[in-house]
Amino acid sequence: MKQVSKSINMNEGVSMKKSMILVALAVALVFAFAATAHATSSKTWNYQEDYYSWGTSFGASDDAAPLLSDIGDNPSLPGVHGNYTANTAKCGICHSVHRALGDGVKLLNTDVATCAGCHQAGATTVTEVVVSWEAGGPHRSGTPEQCTTRACHMDNPHGAGGSEYAIVAAKLLNPDTDVQLAVAAASPASGITETELNALGTWDEATRSAVRTGYNCNIEGCHFNTLLAVLEEGYSEDRWSTYNDPSADPAGYGPKVGKTGHLSVAAANDETAFAPVDSCISCHDQTDAATAGNPYSTVSGYTFPHSQTPAGANNTDDARAWLWMTTAGNVEGDDAGYFEVAQDKAKDGACLKCHRSGTTSGIGLSH
Repeated sequence: MKQVSKSINMNEGVSMKKSMILVALAVALVFAFAATAHATSSKTWNYQEDYYSWGTSFGASDDAAPLLSDIGDNPSLPGVHGNYTANTAKCGICHSVHRALGDGVKLLNTDVATCAGCHQAGATTVTEVVVSWEAGGPHRSGTPEQCTTRACHMDNPHGAGGSEYAIVAAKLLNPDTDVQLAVAAASPASGITETELNALGTWDEATRSAVRTGYNCNIEGCHFNTLLAVLEEGYSEDRWSTYNDPSADPAGYGPKVGKTGHLSVAAANDETAFAPVDSCISCHDQTDAATAGNPYSTVSGYTFPHSQTPAGANNTDDARAWLWMTTAGNVEGDDAGYFEVAQDKAKDGACLKCHRSGTTSGIGLSH
């Protein structure tokens, strides 16, 4: 009888231990599921937003979360308009698979499926890179529809048939840009290489901007009698000697001659310049508060090479600056002004604002 009672007590002890273990496991699983749910909600890209954002990090509990632009292949293949691979993260910036705007088109955050739908200043956009479309100016981009009527950009937002070079394709620039870029890349004297053109080198965004913008403007039918992007002093390329259309009558618009131009990127050196050159916008420096855009952009707030008539407060008192350029008597900004008419491009103020320091050094004073 005692033996039976002992066996019953032992069985009850074993059963209680098993129950305690099961309860402990259940509690652990509850906490594990809760932790997993919390980790997912606080770490997943854009868990609070319907569309991804290129220049911000996500995960409210993790300030060290990387920028979307820094993950996968995005650093070496920048921009959302092309260069897609399995390891880039671009599609979700424009399109949302299950949380798209109801009155948008093509899963976009806009009801206008053109450049203006995303890039028009003052309108709802999905990017901080914005443009003011205004009437007037040499590019005559008076309406959003006219954006692709120039030769600058493609009208394909995904870059099909675009440039073979990553930094050019990233901006949907006309693939004809490649013609002269290939010439430059083949010359060691140019400072331009295929490695840099494919965003695999050391160029910063300012240098990339100067090169792709300059060579895009240099395509046949546009500014083909100039050399607009020069990285190495003295480098030259053959250009037409007149400013007409050689495709109409090539024999009547030559001959081609070797041409060079102002350095597109250069440091101040107290001998020839008292201000650095950081891409095209160092000279073509009209600003517009309406296009200030992404604070990480090298062209933030500048109107060049788009609208000449700014929509917001700017450094030309809301007036149009021909060639997007301001003038001054020196780097301190004395006698500041801007180009009011096309002929003003002859004014020395475009040069003195970098090449004269105060009243003691520079052009016409001392060197």
